[in-house]
Amino acid sequence: GFASAVALAVLVAVGGPLIAEHTQRATIQAIEARAGNARVSIYYWRSRFFSADYYSRGATATVEDGATLARRIAEGRPFYFVVAAHRLDEVPNDLRAELEQVDTVNGFLVFEPAYPVTPLGAGTRR
Repeated sequence: GFASAVALAVLVAVGGPLIAEHTQRATIQAIEARAGNARVSIYYWRSRFFSADYYSRGATATVEDGATLARRIAEGRPFYFVVAAHRLDEVPNDLRAELEQVDTVNGFLVFEPAYPVTPLGAGTRR
């Protein structure tokens, strides 16, 4: 019927959000492997995936705009930034220059800040 035609059109247009939802487990696993056991914030560009929330035990948040992303970069803390490959052009160029791509998982690009990052819990504490 009409509803299923609309649902199919939406699925095709968004590039399989159900598949993306399902595959965030792999994205989170890849990030956790990089981070060691450090708990690092994971920001998704303009997308919220409940599976990412679930697998990261609530470490994910959504970044809706360049200003918010700029603030996260300015904080100078380690984080991971995940963007669907087909949405990378939405991320402002000046901010992309501050990020370094470290992984690609199922059509999602994983970045971390380009500044030197000390994993949480590493280094000397006085």
